[in-house]
Amino acid sequence: MLTGMSRSAYRTAEKATSEAMRVPNGNTPLLRRLLHVCCAVLPWTFVSPVQGAEVPDVLILNSYHQGFQWSDEELAGIVQTLQRKYPSLEPSIEHLDAKRLSKMEHGGRLKSLLAQKWAGRKPDLVFAVDNAALEFAIQVRTDLFPGVPIVFCGINDYTPDMLAGQDRITGVAPGARIELARNPQWRGPQPAFERITVRAIENTAALEANLLSGEIDMIEGSLGLALDQALAFERRHGGRFKVHYQPGLVFEHIDLRLDNPILADVRVRRALLLAIDRELLSRQLFEGRQPVAHSFMSPLDRMLAPDVPAWPHDPARARALLEEAGWRPGSGGIRRNAAGEPLRLDFQTTAGNRSRELVQQVLQGMWRQVGVDTVIRNEPPRVLFGETLS
Repeated sequence: MLTGMSRSAYRTAEKATSEAMRVPNGNTPLLRRLLHVCCAVLPWTFVSPVQGAEVPDVLILNSYHQGFQWSDEELAGIVQTLQRKYPSLEPSIEHLDAKRLSKMEHGGRLKSLLAQKWAGRKPDLVFAVDNAALEFAIQVRTDLFPGVPIVFCGINDYTPDMLAGQDRITGVAPGARIELARNPQWRGPQPAFERITVRAIENTAALEANLLSGEIDMIEGSLGLALDQALAFERRHGGRFKVHYQPGLVFEHIDLRLDNPILADVRVRRALLLAIDRELLSRQLFEGRQPVAHSFMSPLDRMLAPDVPAWPHDPARARALLEEAGWRPGSGGIRRNAAGEPLRLDFQTTAGNRSRELVQQVLQGMWRQVGVDTVIRNEPPRVLFGETLS
């Protein structure tokens, strides 16, 4: 049984189908060169194409020693990602041992060693894993690897000052931002921006505030504002911003616990579906922008069967099915079975998700009209998925 609505191909079940882009006043050169994108989390992995089909030489500078679990896991992820593109790639890995030699007194000797190893050639890319490696890479870059791009990760307490005076250097700053720089070796169509900054801002109110103040240029749609928030934003600021809505392949739905004796009866499940007016719900809460889902497959999917049955809103039939299943009208308008037990169901979702909580309240009222009592018991995602449903 599905009671959901089709959602965007670019969103998760928790977020909505919208993206807001700042419309610049006039032909602003800065926006042609730089784009600041904001989202709730950092959803991308960025891979920069390498010129030609040859396998590149990659040098990985690891801040710590071999066998240190934290950096070993980072190294494994980097190597696996590179080898998906170049299966025969074998990167050179240098361990700085900064965990046990914290002041890097051996930096000069390590520089001399690398100069001998790379004499007469340069790597195509240098990876710097954690702070010590990034600092060392920048210190020796001019002498050993002039012009070689550097990608960093695992940096603690990142600030832009760390990269002062450097070019062709980018990376991931956890919990803060990703800097994506244009690759000068790319032979295809040139990108529209020289640099894209992806920032992580978890609070949607802060997302809006940053967009309105000009601190960011765009809110990415799949992990940004929920649909109801986007609709409200467009009503308030539609003259300044463009809000784009994109139907997609993800659907919002309700999972029923079939180990519950009440829901084990297919007549009750069908009655629950017939009792709700999904078209009305979409119009009232989402201005009709959420199409009703008649299957787990989107109408955009070419594999969808054209004869999938559509369940209408039919409360009279819902009541008849409940009567047939042995649930008779009782006191307070709530149905009861022959043993006098009420037709009562717990209804749970992730607490704090405003869109879902609004949908819950509407469905609760519709089900009560046919004699079904639903008790909303929302919990934080960590508790709901980690304890209650596990």
